[in-house]
Amino acid sequence: NKHILQRDKCNRCGACIKACSQSSFYKQSGTLVLPTQVIDIYSLFETIRPNLELLKEVGGITFSGGEPLLQSEALAVLAKKCKDSGFHTAIETSGIIPIQNIKNVYQHIDTWLIGMRLITGSEPTVSDYLERKTRETLAVLTQNPEKEIIIRIPVIPGYTTTQQYLNSTQKILQDYQIKKIEFLHHNPESSHYYKAMDLQSKIEYNPTEAHKEFKYVSDFILHSITY
Repeated sequence: NKHILQRDKCNRCGACIKACSQSSFYKQSGTLVLPTQVIDIYSLFETIRPNLELLKEVGGITFSGGEPLLQSEALAVLAKKCKDSGFHTAIETSGIIPIQNIKNVYQHIDTWLIGMRLITGSEPTVSDYLERKTRETLAVLTQNPEKEIIIRIPVIPGYTTTQQYLNSTQKILQDYQIKKIEFLHHNPESSHYYKAMDLQSKIEYNPTEAHKEFKYVSDFILHSITY
């Protein structure tokens, strides 16, 4: 869209939504819908604090997204507020963002949930880049043994079930001695996300295939790693 391309940085003016026939300020779905609001960090903390107090003994707060580390400076302030108030903090991240973004929040996060995004369906050079970025992230996170690191592997037929992906994942887990791994089932509702964006789903959910691939991936990873 010309309103975005003419700028070095998006100024969130909303002009792209007005210009896009597939989206609108008045729609609750669409490629460019903005179902968000702006709020200052301290007001946000006071809003969520009562819920955190209820969960204090059994859990805490998980920062998710999208990619929460794209707002790492603001997130660092919020995470520190949570930590200083005695709440456990966790974050879900792709791990392929700039290292400085990780360092901004590092000391305020107890648990790191890293999605192994080593493939995008693009050419091999992109996968090489994603693996390198993932390794850079883990090199920072594993410096402190007190930080809990959980690798999350979504089992998506044709993507994270390929031998290339599995071999790369196995090697990374081995090299960084990651012992906590979660395997995520193929989401049976995933096609709805494509439909919401007027796109055709590339991977239709098949329960039999999903179960078979889940067992294959989990067995391969768990049986191929030695510590």
